[in-house]
Amino acid sequence: MRRIAALTALLLALVVSGLPADAQVAEPNIRVTSQRPDSRVKGVSRRLIFSTAQGESRPARVVRVRNIGGADLTVTSMSISGANASRFAITDADAADGFILQPGGHRDVPIEFTPFATGYGRYAAQLTTDSNDPNAPEVVTQLKAVHAEGYEEELEPTLFSILST
Repeated sequence: MRRIAALTALLLALVVSGLPADAQVAEPNIRVTSQRPDSRVKGVSRRLIFSTAQGESRPARVVRVRNIGGADLTVTSMSISGANASRFAITDADAADGFILQPGGHRDVPIEFTPFATGYGRYAAQLTTDSNDPNAPEVVTQLKAVHAEGYEEELEPTLFSILST
């Protein structure tokens, strides 16, 4: 009788305390964020914003893919889609084809924006990052851009155009 009571108490103690920490299954956990200046503004971590005027070329902007989980993160692909997808490009071909990040690791992926020469106005597309994260197998980052005719007076985009981008 004492053995049954001791085993019952032991079983009850295990159930109440839960499994030991090392018995939990490690999973990857993806985070995709834009890098400066957008990442410093609240609410825009899933948006990458570009601006240009008079057809000038600008340096590529960067999204950072991080693994904040406890297992390897396999990014199977990164692709751009949407109305103006042809105007945005992933300049790191290896990143577009996929890569693996160890726990705590990250990879910066450059994205370029090339407007139509006389296509002034707003542009939009989506960057989709597919991975083996069971909680977020697909992460969508909005790609937004404004291309202005120039820098002075009526050549600049309207305030509404800027704010809605």
